[in-house]
Amino acid sequence: LVQAAPERPRVRFYEGIDGLEAMRQDFFGGEIKYELLLISSADDYHRVAALARRLPHAKRMEHTRGFERCIFTSQRPAAELKKVMPSVERIERFRVPHGEYPLSGEIAVYGDKVAMLSYHGKVMGVLVESPFLAQTATSLFNLAWQTAKQHERFD
Repeated sequence: LVQAAPERPRVRFYEGIDGLEAMRQDFFGGEIKYELLLISSADDYHRVAALARRLPHAKRMEHTRGFERCIFTSQRPAAELKKVMPSVERIERFRVPHGEYPLSGEIAVYGDKVAMLSYHGKVMGVLVESPFLAQTATSLFNLAWQTAKQHERFD
């Protein structure tokens, strides 16, 4: 016997760079403190969103939000990456090899929300609000985090 969850997940769709910005505002805005868990293709995100768009979000996280753990891929040399990924307090990052773990988007887990973004083709994203799905995604992230810590720490 399968019983339905007491409440249905809330699902929102976003399209284009403005949709991406709205999703990022949801990640980094608000007053509730939480840990942001992020798995991302840094090169694809940087291609889509210029540094001028990215930096304010990172600085907002540094001053107003909780902690961030990030697993990312990039094919750029570390020195070049440091120019486009400035150091931000309360963010712990590990770079995993792109060849072993090819990514073409981003998954973020925060609070009761799971965001999935695609940077190839039409830029789009889906935001799912569900404590059950967020708990499962958090567990999967923590499993991936154990592997990521064996790779390059990026401060």
